[in-house]
Amino acid sequence: MFLGMQYGFRTSCSRSLLPHRKKVSLLSHCCSCSSNTNSTIPELEEKLRRKQEYVFRLTKDVEARRQKFDSQYDWLIRFFGFYSTESVAIQRANKLFHNLEVQSQRNGFKRLLGLNIEDEVSFQTTQHLLMLHTWFVHKRLLKEGDSGKMVQENLFDNVWEDTKRRIRAAGINELSVNKHLMETQKWSFGSCVTYDHGFEIENDKNEELATALWRAVFQSDDSVPDKKVLQLANYVRKQMKVLYDVPTDRFLEGDIDWLDPPMTTRDDMLIDSNVKIWRPTYSATGKLYYWNIYTRESRWKAEAEPWEAE
Repeated sequence: MFLGMQYGFRTSCSRSLLPHRKKVSLLSHCCSCSSNTNSTIPELEEKLRRKQEYVFRLTKDVEARRQKFDSQYDWLIRFFGFYSTESVAIQRANKLFHNLEVQSQRNGFKRLLGLNIEDEVSFQTTQHLLMLHTWFVHKRLLKEGDSGKMVQENLFDNVWEDTKRRIRAAGINELSVNKHLMETQKWSFGSCVTYDHGFEIENDKNEELATALWRAVFQSDDSVPDKKVLQLANYVRKQMKVLYDVPTDRFLEGDIDWLDPPMTTRDDMLIDSNVKIWRPTYSATGKLYYWNIYTRESRWKAEAEPWEAE
């Protein structure tokens, strides 16, 4: 069975599906979000207003420059294959990856996992949340048939490159990076297979899907309340339905309607909306740098956001 190819894992791998599963109780699984507010909300709302104004001006400027460049050098762009099938697939995969990566890092997931907003997230937790949202996009790409296959392949290339950068950033010796990558690919792939299995069962009130999520995202932690696991399972069901309803042209351009994570508060939504334009990431060698999500510029040092200084 070569299911690994389905998930961009280029070696064959067979793995049994949860031979020993914890069955999740269905008691008290209704969603509940904290409604607490604090004095930071007016400040965050003002920052968000300034950010929206700045982004509006910035995107208009970027679009104007792009159109000017395209009109002047369209022949050159076409000559170098920028609009070729392969190039378009790479561009679409890049947009989809960036979109799902941002969603996987939202603060509601920290609350769900019992972390404080300012806490650092472990490599394993980051990877599990990233793979869960990659699995969402993978399932949606399957609806696109052959046109989605090339995008999917490039999407997983992005996932594994990001994984490799985070492995290096964790201080792993260069000689061991590929070994750690293969190990991570195996359990990441295994999680996707269990999500498939749980998602296909629709008459068990999400027990099987919740079990798969408990073993992966919650890392088989017996102290996690069943209610939290079922909240995440409900999020998965609802999010998948939303994704299936997104028109193809919007979806392939990375325009995805994401739901709020379980336990998201108003504070979280404001903080998430105020996500920095200059985002931290890692180079191929594991060195931290910052890149602008709108202009695609990069720099080595963090600086104040332009809209915060206005």
